[in-house]
Amino acid sequence: MVKKGAWTLIKRFYPFARPHLGHAWVIGLCLVLSAPLAMVTPIVVRQAIDSALSDFDASQLWRWGALLAAMTLVSVLLGVVVGWSTAVFHHKVLRRFRVALFDHVQRLSRGWFQSRETGYVMSRLDDDVGAILAIMPDTLARAAIDALQAVISLAALFYLEWRLA
Repeated sequence: MVKKGAWTLIKRFYPFARPHLGHAWVIGLCLVLSAPLAMVTPIVVRQAIDSALSDFDASQLWRWGALLAAMTLVSVLLGVVVGWSTAVFHHKVLRRFRVALFDHVQRLSRGWFQSRETGYVMSRLDDDVGAILAIMPDTLARAAIDALQAVISLAALFYLEWRLA
């Protein structure tokens, strides 16, 4: 459950992210696709060992190896897409945020600047914008994916050995 203060922050931040939600959807979709892939790999390895190595069928071993290689390739490609989309999303949202902040600072009165130290103003403009990276909207998507991975892991545990789960 998200705390009340977090919802306020999300509501204030959402207008900056809204034009770029396509990237957030790509990130979420790739994370949803990669979560089960990571959880299924140990099950595939178990099947490969149990079926291919028990009677040492080389053709079956090659099939399982090809499946594992394909799963790894898909996982790596999804990771690249997530990394690229996250970087583009962060860049575009932060750019919108910085432009809005610059416009706001331009409208402040001269007296506002005279009543504050330069270091304070610079710190607020530079450090606080950098701190925005920690609360980017994809953080919520990653939290949801972590929860999905936990559920998939639990299901895999029950599938593999329900008594130990």
